[in-house]
Amino acid sequence: MKKIPKQEFKKMIKEMEQSVDKDYKKCNSVCNKIKTSHAKDKKKNKMKSECHHGCWKKRMKTVKSFHNKYPKEFKEFVKNLGGGGSRKSLRKSRLLSKKNYEDFIKKRQKKKKLTKKQNKDLDHTLFIKYCKCIKNLKYNKKMKKNSEYPICISSVYTKRGFKPPKDIKKKCKKYKY
Repeated sequence: MKKIPKQEFKKMIKEMEQSVDKDYKKCNSVCNKIKTSHAKDKKKNKMKSECHHGCWKKRMKTVKSFHNKYPKEFKEFVKNLGGGGSRKSLRKSRLLSKKNYEDFIKKRQKKKKLTKKQNKDLDHTLFIKYCKCIKNLKYNKKMKKNSEYPICISSVYTKRGFKPPKDIKKKCKKYKY
């Protein structure tokens, strides 16, 4: 299936939400016609709440079917929404302790086994160190522009004998200093 452009998909979502909202209001207007006295008529009160619940389920079913119809586009749309706090902080990032860090580095250099969690933690710590290095050099006025990338790749990955991950430069931009 052909991928839909962002702007067109945004428009489609807006139209879908408007039509679903219209149907939801129409369904709820039927439910609101059921007259109830909260203290006395429990049967009608239950019937009214079930009616509202049915309208909500119908609404959610329609929305989910739209999301399932365009999973890739929807995933990208949600990713690009950004809630203002979408950038993670480098300073608050959790790192390995110095002892564990050095131990895991030695193990990886000697090609010894690390558990999945140890590997993940070590990769994350190396990545954070790389990003911090870039941010420090980027705002240093003595450095040439764009010279921070090879310097940091070398100091964090290459000199330790590790291959740097793909697209590490792009991932670093998701973090603020």
